[in-house]
Amino acid sequence: MQAQQTSLGVFYIKGIPKIKHDTEKKWQNIQLESVLLASDSLLINANSTLILIDKQGLSSTLINGKYAIKNVLKNFEEPKSQSSIANEYFSYIWKKLTEDHADMDVYAKKYMRSKGIVSKGNSSEILMIRPLYGESIKAENIEFEWKKEATNYTFEIYNASENGKLIFSKDLAENELKLPTNAIQLQKGKKYYWTVFPKEANSGLRFLFTCEKNEQLVEFNKTQEVLFKNFNFDDGFKAFIYGSLYEKNNFLSEAKISYEKAIKIEPKNKLFLETYQLFIARNILKF
Repeated sequence: MQAQQTSLGVFYIKGIPKIKHDTEKKWQNIQLESVLLASDSLLINANSTLILIDKQGLSSTLINGKYAIKNVLKNFEEPKSQSSIANEYFSYIWKKLTEDHADMDVYAKKYMRSKGIVSKGNSSEILMIRPLYGESIKAENIEFEWKKEATNYTFEIYNASENGKLIFSKDLAENELKLPTNAIQLQKGKKYYWTVFPKEANSGLRFLFTCEKNEQLVEFNKTQEVLFKNFNFDDGFKAFIYGSLYEKNNFLSEAKISYEKAIKIEPKNKLFLETYQLFIARNILKF
């Protein structure tokens, strides 16, 4: 009779915890992608920690001892047994952050104007009205507006004044568009270039703008740095936690960067991959 696979997955590994199937004599190092069977046994030495997680997001931390998976499964049936260093950490740090940042600050726009035009296309007319060239934007939304000189327009955002990567594109008939400054495509403090031109023109002049780092994000990062000094997690898990906290505080571009860092460090971690995919599905700009 084939052993039954459980719904448990490996979330976090510290040290070298071991696993043994009932049909085998040797212990093997457990991996993030390891399949856990109800008949398996786990061996966690004094310098190791293993966190298991189920499909509902509940977790169980195993330290210093020998465990039968069938007994570990019973822990997931009792909510009071679901405490883990991951859960405790999230609870602690979230409480600390929400105490300091209970409300979103409301910021007024701050304009910075520079001279010049950044690139040439086959539409030489400057249609852009706002934001002004070189504007640093601290408001919750970027309000783009341009002259109504045609029936249909193409709106684009790039990461460079000439050529560069296309960050966002949209065809529309209106002469205005509002985008959130916390969109995951727009990283705080970086320069971006927007353009709008009649659809038949194919390209146009580009104007510079920046999504400014606001005081809340600066203070948030300082708070996290202080709190992280009290914990010793691997880089992948640490980046994942950063991403979760950024997302909870609506710093979406920062969350995207942290999630991608976690996946780069642990590319086979199913939780990291699934969390990132859901994050993208919830927050990507769709028009």
